[in-house]
Amino acid sequence: MKITILAIGTTGDVRPLIALGLRLREAGHEVCIATDSLFGNFVSHYQLEPFLIKSNIKELHEKATELAAFEIGKNPLRLWREAEGLIKMMIQQVGPGCWEACQSAEAIVCSLAGAYFAPHISERLNVPSIPALFCPMTPTREFPSKLIPTKFNLGGTLNRLTWILDDIITILAWLPFRTWINQWRVEQLNLQPLSVNYFKEVKQLRRVQKILIYAFSPSVVPKPPDWDHLIHITGYLFLDRSPNWQPPADLVDFLSSGPPPVYIGFGSMIIRNPEGIMDIILRALERTKQRGVIAAGWGGLGETDLPDNVFQVESVPHDWLFPQMAAVIHHGGAGTTASGLRAGIASIVVPIYGDQPFWGRRVASLGVGPDPIPLKLLSVERLENAITDVIHNKEIRRRAAVLGERIRSEDGMTWAVEVIQKHLFSSR
Repeated sequence: MKITILAIGTTGDVRPLIALGLRLREAGHEVCIATDSLFGNFVSHYQLEPFLIKSNIKELHEKATELAAFEIGKNPLRLWREAEGLIKMMIQQVGPGCWEACQSAEAIVCSLAGAYFAPHISERLNVPSIPALFCPMTPTREFPSKLIPTKFNLGGTLNRLTWILDDIITILAWLPFRTWINQWRVEQLNLQPLSVNYFKEVKQLRRVQKILIYAFSPSVVPKPPDWDHLIHITGYLFLDRSPNWQPPADLVDFLSSGPPPVYIGFGSMIIRNPEGIMDIILRALERTKQRGVIAAGWGGLGETDLPDNVFQVESVPHDWLFPQMAAVIHHGGAGTTASGLRAGIASIVVPIYGDQPFWGRRVASLGVGPDPIPLKLLSVERLENAITDVIHNKEIRRRAAVLGERIRSEDGMTWAVEVIQKHLFSSR
């Protein structure tokens, strides 16, 4: 079967979908990965067929970060205009490429960002569409919405009520989204425009998305009993390093020259004040007498003179690096969180926006790290206290090791492929 995977998003969205694509190919399917041209060489490295979409994911991501952080100001009218401009830009840049990539598809698998386009293309082509998501989006009584800033379980009724906030925000975004998606539907897909009734249209679009895959560990987020049988928590989709990959010799020398360091990295996040954040990190490491490995990422961390006890890397596979760390400090992206938990070491989450606060709260509730520290509240003292806690708290380290062992015993990839194949063959 010809399967197109719409791997739209940042590195954390693309990597697990490449891993899924590899396993689907092993199962006998013809797989095409549609993604931003930024990741073209990455996809080709794994000998998968890439379809490169002419978009600028870094620019789109930067604008989304600004909106989420309200860095454009709190004027609601300006916020609305900026949101409308971002939606227009995303649809105009990504939509045509997604449509072209799916021309010969018999099935579509998509990331969260890809899910903005996949159901419409599925409707036009009459092929099944399967979202593979990395954070809970389905309302439940088991835990609050990811948008609610609390680590506490509020109880069934209140938990369920918090998910109304998701609906309110989605409805507010629906009007500008509907305008531009309708233009795309009519002009490119030759479909009827969507109505202003959000709930009616969501119900219609979900007809082509009969199952939903959540690609995170059931040991981290167990399946709530109020989710139906069409929702599957498969486990993480890890893309491990190539067998031919070799670590930089100077990094190996650094790691062997002293005790395990602390990893610090914010992945694809755009850091508005990298110099200030670096100063906080270096001072906290100095106060706690810890060595550090800093990943520059898209935010440009580490672009300064570093002391001898701190080493900067550009990109090193987490499955090789993290097991050698004393702890990991990161933004709480789903992929980095998963890698830290699998390594069996404590995590300090410094969330910025999106699902990151949810994963930070989850880390804390599992007892494998302290309470998250939002980036805007990060200080030397808070980071120093968090590092001291995870380094010296034996119970946190024990729980992290136990959880890591449990995650390493899971096989999310096999489960995900089985779920997809069962659905595809039954829908024929």
